Amino acid sequence: MVVTLNHRLNLFGALKLDDSDARFAQSGNVGVLDMVAALRWVRANIAAFGGDASNVTIFGQSGGAAKVSALLACPAARGLFHKAIAQSCSGSLRLTSQDEAAALAHGLAKTLGIERPTGAALQAVPMDKLIAATKGLPPVFRPVRDGITLAANPFDPAAPAEAATIPVLIGNAATETTLYMAVDMANFSLDLAEVQRRLTRFLRIDAAATARIVDAYRTAMPAAMPSTILAAVTTDYTYRRNTTQEAALQAATAQAPVYAYVFDWRTPVRGGVLQSPHTSEVPFVFGTAAAAQALVGTGPDIAPLTQTMIATWSAFAHTGSPANATLPAWPRYDGARSTMLLSRESRVASDPDGVRRAALEGVPAYEYDVPVNYQRG
Repeated sequence: MVVTLNHRLNLFGALKLDDSDARFAQSGNVGVLDMVAALRWVRANIAAFGGDASNVTIFGQSGGAAKVSALLACPAARGLFHKAIAQSCSGSLRLTSQDEAAALAHGLAKTLGIERPTGAALQAVPMDKLIAATKGLPPVFRPVRDGITLAANPFDPAAPAEAATIPVLIGNAATETTLYMAVDMANFSLDLAEVQRRLTRFLRIDAAATARIVDAYRTAMPAAMPSTILAAVTTDYTYRRNTTQEAALQAATAQAPVYAYVFDWRTPVRGGVLQSPHTSEVPFVFGTAAAAQALVGTGPDIAPLTQTMIATWSAFAHTGSPANATLPAWPRYDGARSTMLLSRESRVASDPDGVRRAALEGVPAYEYDVPVNYQRG
């Protein structure tokens, strides 16, 4: 049984107000509290629909994975769910600090011509004007480390104690960022100099550091074209590195198991250049590949891979282990960093692509305020 929910987003769900009014004390996390309220509804009502309130799994993809991470660290959500699946984590390790939240709120107030971003002041502004005012602000409305709803970052510097008993399934697609590169198909035929220029800008490092990283990736991927290197570096930086960090931190302290995956199946659309892009596993998890033909095509892999993905997500939700008859044995994520490569013929690998990702050591972890500018010249 699957339950979906809506919750407040953007400034309506994550704007920390400069207000002493107790009604707005948790204003920076009302989007999170909406999810907690939905989980409380599930606990109170799901039995009437044939569900089991004692066996609830939360799962989300991309920004949804960041929400899963936040709920793992949220004391108010403790006991409301029992397993968690995080698909394609990116900026999910940390929350907005109170200083960052204050700067964002005061920037909004300045745009609106308001002296202070209080609840009363903003309630007097029409909704369309509030939305328009966010257009010139950084796109970083996310949960706030406010000391009430969320006291600490979910996975920086450690996994949350609240998640110690929660089995976690976590992973990402093999080439996440090809989805964004596809905004311009010329991005798949770049030369090496252009790739290095874009990476220098995106990673916010100097040209020498970029050259060192690119050389490491070319050594690990000797047959790769420059555009393939761009996809690999940006995928590892934006998604894979944070995913493996979250998995490692959770596995280091949790009493419950952690299982890691990479969705490694390659879509045939657009001549195969997308490989395994962001969101590509979602149609298989939900059995909606027919509605996603533009992304996954119509080949013979669709039915068996759909069976595998549904069986895997369902097994984990039911038992806390993704083991099922469609897959080989799946070890826990531990010191060997065992990872299931999910595809038509799935297999286990130890820390896949870890050697090349090591070249990114020293580059700060990706966060949502990093401009995604590698897909344009």
